[in-house]
Amino acid sequence: MIDEIFELGLDIVVEFVPNSVWRVLAFVAGVVIMAAGLITFNESAWTGGLLIAVGMCLLAGSVISSIL
Repeated sequence: MIDEIFELGLDIVVEFVPNSVWRVLAFVAGVVIMAAGLITFNESAWTGGLLIAVGMCLLAGSVISSIL
């Protein structure tokens, strides 16, 4: 019951938010995650490298989707 209510609310939010807003949110999230990866890289190369890779994928996906 709760999961159906949550799913309905999430569907409503996703439907009313335009794609351009999702692109901007993905871009900002990519920048933040990449910055966290750069800071973390000194302590752990694996974790920092993974965060940088995820951030770059978000950035690239956001830019590519805005071009197409």
